[in-house]
Amino acid sequence: MPSSRSARTASSPARRGSAARRLASLVALVAVASVALVAVHSIPSATAAAVASDGAARASSPAQPLFGRSLAARSAASFNVTYDPRAIVADGKRQLLMVGAIHYPRSVPSTWPELLRRTKEAGINTIDTYVFWNLHEPERGQYDFSTGNANLPLFLQLARDAGLFVSLRIGPYVCAEWTYGGLPVWLRDDPSSKFRTFDTPFMTAMESFVRKTVEVIEPYLSRNGGPIIMMQMENEYGNIQTSSASDANYINWAVNLAKSIDVGVPWFMCQQDNIKTILTTCNGFYCDNWISDHRNSVPDQPAIFTELWSGWFQGVGEARPYRPAEDLAFSFARFFVRGGDYVSYYMWHGGTNFGRWRGLNIATTYDYDAPLNEYGFPHPRKYKHLQTLHNILAQYSPVMLASLPTKVYGANSQEIHTYGNTSSPNPLDSIVFLSSWDSSNSVNLAFDGVTFTLPPWSVSVVVRDTDAKHSWKVLFRTSDVVEVPLPALSLPAKAPVHISMASFASHAERPGIWNAALAVTKTSGPGEQLSITRDKADCMWSVRQVSQDLSPTGDGTLVVARAEDKMYVFIDNAFVGFYSSPTNVKVDVRTALGTVPAGATSHQLSILTCTTGLYNYGTKFESIVKGILGKVTLGSQDLSGGTWVHQTGTLGENLKVFDPLFADNPTAPFWTPAAASSVPKNTPLTWYRATIPTQTVSTAVDSLRATAAQQIARPMLAFSLFVGTLGRGELWVNGHSVGRFDTTVKAPSSGCTSSCDYRGGFSSSKCLDGCGQPSQVFLHVPAEWVLGTGSTPAASDVQITLFDERGGDPTGMYLVPLFG
Repeated sequence: MPSSRSARTASSPARRGSAARRLASLVALVAVASVALVAVHSIPSATAAAVASDGAARASSPAQPLFGRSLAARSAASFNVTYDPRAIVADGKRQLLMVGAIHYPRSVPSTWPELLRRTKEAGINTIDTYVFWNLHEPERGQYDFSTGNANLPLFLQLARDAGLFVSLRIGPYVCAEWTYGGLPVWLRDDPSSKFRTFDTPFMTAMESFVRKTVEVIEPYLSRNGGPIIMMQMENEYGNIQTSSASDANYINWAVNLAKSIDVGVPWFMCQQDNIKTILTTCNGFYCDNWISDHRNSVPDQPAIFTELWSGWFQGVGEARPYRPAEDLAFSFARFFVRGGDYVSYYMWHGGTNFGRWRGLNIATTYDYDAPLNEYGFPHPRKYKHLQTLHNILAQYSPVMLASLPTKVYGANSQEIHTYGNTSSPNPLDSIVFLSSWDSSNSVNLAFDGVTFTLPPWSVSVVVRDTDAKHSWKVLFRTSDVVEVPLPALSLPAKAPVHISMASFASHAERPGIWNAALAVTKTSGPGEQLSITRDKADCMWSVRQVSQDLSPTGDGTLVVARAEDKMYVFIDNAFVGFYSSPTNVKVDVRTALGTVPAGATSHQLSILTCTTGLYNYGTKFESIVKGILGKVTLGSQDLSGGTWVHQTGTLGENLKVFDPLFADNPTAPFWTPAAASSVPKNTPLTWYRATIPTQTVSTAVDSLRATAAQQIARPMLAFSLFVGTLGRGELWVNGHSVGRFDTTVKAPSSGCTSSCDYRGGFSSSKCLDGCGQPSQVFLHVPAEWVLGTGSTPAASDVQITLFDERGGDPTGMYLVPLFG
């Protein structure tokens, strides 16, 4: 899946020839081609013959009936899943699979039924999701497949109830902008292990998790009447695979592992074209140009596009990428035009990186500019446009699945492909696709005596016209988008109701070891952070007692060669400074102390290092290091040796002060209440608690319900919390970690445009907005976390707790109810 990898860009559709040709010549060429109906597009003859023969046999049992009723209504009857060169075959029928990726941990269970319903209504017939190893096996041998948004069986059951197939991508490495790419940090407990190589400790752990996952999802396999029709092993390994024997042995081992586990459905690998013995698939912004080589390489396999990137992820300190609906529809259609069988939008609904699950420097939002946005609301330009395209393809899927396409014309950046019998007057007996990847000009193109105008960078869907005046008509164009604007009550920045905080309390975290009686780790020299914390918290204290003359005649120069990711420095509890991914920091600590008398040489150096997530794409995950990583000196003293004392996390985290059940100590309270006017502001390492009466929230929500019902079919409630006045840290609502926030880093001031031309190949940097602004100032808060559920009623107050590393102003926060 896409990751923090700007260098990874899928190839754009080929641009063959100049922008335009004389229309007379073009029409003449097409007229000849339309009569000739020349060869099948770039497909080996044996493959084409097999597809046509099998298609004729299957023509009497098309794909659609399986989706005309929910899978639940099939009385949990088992069905087989296989494949042929044309398609995935489920229940004896070829399936045209229009797939939407929804990652269950990036939403909450109370929203899953409506998300799946909206997905089904958009014409999607299959759900794609990864399985997240570090979510489900937080410690070796300790599994959780049932708690909260880790409840994978519930998600699969709801997908089945909605009448949706599932493509389950176990990995178990997933990338996904998910911390550590989904790998559990406890894999590092064996310092000799080399991840994703032919390494026995890693492979043993991986196999155990895969087999455990299969055990959990067994009731949801197709052979048991469940929705799972495909499963993935590994993930995009071909992108990082070297020529080493270890890499080759590992990926072959992974293939054999998949084959050894009988699941009754096809296994596949994405971006793994060097493997011929398992289904291989393509990921990218476009994959239609991959089909020809794929069919030549593995003629027995259908063409599968496992990740059509519907937008791109949001990075901290970066502008927001978005992808025009016209281009997304173009890429989707082109893959089916050229004979593809399966296209999955990555993402269909991106959701939210709750808690600490986001990858390195990835934002908490995982909106992805997806057809269903972060809150589950329809994208104003994508949802309806794609829904129309999906419904057309579903209607014509029997004729499309009966054979591979026939290319009747291809020149000058245009192509014509046909499916079915174009001589038949029956409009459902054939479908024609006219494509142009000319990025500048409209062109006229003739088919069967009718001339059509093709907009640049578009696919036109043409069918028989039952009106006697014309023989063919355009049913759909990828370039013709009709926007369906979201109402104001669906937009955080325009929402009509803002709910302010009613009360505040704060606590300044004391620098250094907060409880020496609890777990501390002593090392000779600064200890590597992940080895000590095992990623149980973002931050770690590292403390060193030093003997140094810090008087005006002494030397207070502190030098830190390197630290990751963030570093806060204190001397004798006085704040020296903050540094981001620092190298060769050089600072005089005396500036924080004022005048130090001569002879006062005993001091405490306290350094807090904090991660911003873990790397999620690439190689050598076992080598990732955090914390203080280089030489440290103070004055003439080398502090790289000697005793350092470390403690994981902060006092507030250890006490779980974000838990609504936290009982403060009345004799030594953690919290200090304060009026809004006297709340400490812009002070580093400060905890804040704010509350709103739940009744206030309920009243505000109720005031919007009538309007929502008038403007939105089945309005879905969510909340958004404005955090634009905060600094950097983590935030909880009623004990649930909404995620990290960071408004201190702004996107570059240039590179954004007020509109983006959809024509021409897309890349993650082509279409941007939000330049010069923080990456995210609104955090998505699920409604069930604010108002509770039937099984978990709401408390009297909504409690918002946050730890602000950099310092900010919590009185500027407000809660926004949304309907969409």
